[in-house]
Amino acid sequence: MPVFTPPAQQGAVHATPDLPARQYLRPSPQAALPPALRVVATTRALGPRAREPWENLSARLLELLGGIDGRPPRRAVFAGQVHGAAVREPAPGGGSELLPECDGLFTREPGTVLVIRTADCLPVVLWDRRGSAAAVLHAGWRGTYGNILAEGAAAFAAAGMAAGELGCWIGPSICGGCYEVSPELAAQFADRFGDEHRYRDGRLIDLRALNALQAERAGLDPAAIHTEPECTRCGSGDFPSHRRDAEARGTIMTAAYIGVDAGPAGRGSSDQEACQPGDFRATPSVL
Repeated sequence: MPVFTPPAQQGAVHATPDLPARQYLRPSPQAALPPALRVVATTRALGPRAREPWENLSARLLELLGGIDGRPPRRAVFAGQVHGAAVREPAPGGGSELLPECDGLFTREPGTVLVIRTADCLPVVLWDRRGSAAAVLHAGWRGTYGNILAEGAAAFAAAGMAAGELGCWIGPSICGGCYEVSPELAAQFADRFGDEHRYRDGRLIDLRALNALQAERAGLDPAAIHTEPECTRCGSGDFPSHRRDAEARGTIMTAAYIGVDAGPAGRGSSDQEACQPGDFRATPSVL
C-alpha cells in the first residue's frame, strides 16, 4: 500500500505501524480490520483547530486520505455532535456534508468517509468483519450515559449484521485516572453501571471501560474490542486535550471508510477472508 507524505508541518499518513517518521505514528491496538476498511486518527502534527469549519477539514482530509489508496475517497461526512446518542446513516450518492443532531454515523457505501472530532471524548469505530459497513461514534459522558455504543450496534443489526460479527476500536481519549467529574455525576454513573467504574473519592469515571462494557453487553465478542492505550491528557502530548490545553487545543479527527475499490460482495473480502477476533492483519493508521 503506498504511503503519502504531506508537507512536514502537516504530519504524515501511514498504513502500517512499521514505517518511518514514527514521530507521527503512535502505537495503537492492532484491531482486526477487514482488508477493505480504513481507519485513521489525526495527531497534533496535522494541526486542525478546535473550531475549524468542517468544510475546510473535509477537503484537507480527503486529500490526505488519497495517499493511502492512491486516490481520494468520494466524500467526507461529519457528525454534528450534540453530545447525544443518535446514530444516522448518510443518504448514498451525496457530497461532503455535516449531518446535524447526531453523534454517530453509519454507512455501507464505499468511499464515504465518516468523521468525528474529539479532544478527550472517546472516538469509537465499529465495523463488520467482512468490511461491508462501518460506523463512528462520539462518546463523551452524555453519549456514554445514553449508551451510544448500543445505538451503533443497533444500526448494524438493522442492516442484518449481528453484534457478534462486529469489531470495535476505542481511539485516543482521556483515561480513567484523568477524567474527574462532580461527585453527583459519578454517583449517577455508579448507579447505572456499577461501582467498579468509580474511583478516588467517587470523582473519576473510566469512559473507556464503560464503553467496552457497553460493547460486550451489546453482544460484541470481547476479543474484538480494542482500546488505544494513550491518554490524551496525561500521555505524550501528541493528541489534543480539552482538559489539558483548554481553548488552545486542536482536535482529533477520527475517520473510517470502506475503500472505493471494494466490491459489492463483501466489499472486497470473501467469507474466508473475513477477520476473526485476534486476527491482527491491519491496524488503525495515524495521520
